[in-house]
Amino acid sequence: MQKKQFNYNYYCLILRYCLLLTLLFVIHIGKAQKKLSDDIQSLKIVTLALDQMYNFDFEIAKSTINKLGKPYEKHPAAPYFLSMCIKNEYYPILKNSPQYSPYLALIEQTLYRCQQILDSKPNDPEALFFSLAARGDLALFYSKQNELLKVIQEIRIAYSYMKTALQLKKQYSEFYFFSGLYYFYLEQYPITHPSVKPFMILFEKGNKAQGFADLKSGSQLATFTQNESLIFLSGLYNKYETRPDLSLPFIETLVSKYPNNLNFTQRYFEVLIELKKYDLAMLQAKKLINSQIPFFQISGKIYETIVLEKTNSSLNNLHQNLLLHLNEYFKNNRKSEDLLVMTYSCMARICIKEKNYNKAKAYYQKVIEKTENVSYKKEADDFFKNQKQ
Repeated sequence: MQKKQFNYNYYCLILRYCLLLTLLFVIHIGKAQKKLSDDIQSLKIVTLALDQMYNFDFEIAKSTINKLGKPYEKHPAAPYFLSMCIKNEYYPILKNSPQYSPYLALIEQTLYRCQQILDSKPNDPEALFFSLAARGDLALFYSKQNELLKVIQEIRIAYSYMKTALQLKKQYSEFYFFSGLYYFYLEQYPITHPSVKPFMILFEKGNKAQGFADLKSGSQLATFTQNESLIFLSGLYNKYETRPDLSLPFIETLVSKYPNNLNFTQRYFEVLIELKKYDLAMLQAKKLINSQIPFFQISGKIYETIVLEKTNSSLNNLHQNLLLHLNEYFKNNRKSEDLLVMTYSCMARICIKEKNYNKAKAYYQKVIEKTENVSYKKEADDFFKNQKQ
């Protein structure tokens, strides 16, 4: 079995959502070049732009954030938000992506503007947190490129700010999201990656129950991190707790609020398939197929085949169709480990029905190597246990 490499994505995952935390500081305690906290009209612009971004209206969102105008021309908020739009529209951004240069330029502009403030006001919270957000995105980018030394460098700079955020959640409800992720993953991460256990002595003890409680508080009390809390409540319950029933109401809220967000459509499908709600799952697959974005079209075709296999349809051409869809997937710049795992699991089940156990073994081996999803890992582990009997 292939040994998993140490994975820094947990730390990067927390850091990459710090934009929403910075917006809290913009509203409550910011003291930068221009103070947004006293500017009600600008706060409305930021809120509207976030909603537009979540609903996949990226160009409109960019146009909206640019309305902040001249008073904020040296403020880090605008370039960072624009970088987030690019990242969400084209994720993942790799070095060979056409969006790489403009994305990196915006991140560097954000850090430069933050530093201009920090040079004269070293403790300015707004500049510190925009800097943290940008460095978090850099850490995520470096992790995708396997530049682990650079990842460590960004994490070392940011970690002290994480500890500060944990102390502020009762003052500022936006931090319940951050606290929730922190406590959940401190317990879950060494379970998923046993090789990191010796390093966990550097952190306080995790508590998944506390993590879920804080995320629920964030989903109810927060403004800018409310959607992020809902996203992770849905994802964590489905991926690690095998409780799609608890996951469902959170993703339903997001899909209802942002019907154009195809990332949410994908997450909705993943929950529905676990709940055996195949008719509704097929509707989500068709929605993705009918989209105008190749990555989501490919995802929809794979999802459609998964539903057909789950509903005991004829196996004719299902395996071949999945191979064709997988070939399309690998030609696309965008990647999703969860989509790959679902595809390989489906291929394995088809091979078992065809009594081709060697191929099923190869596919389930890929599942074990790639997944952190407890349900799919158990499916693969059960196959190997049965093969030994």
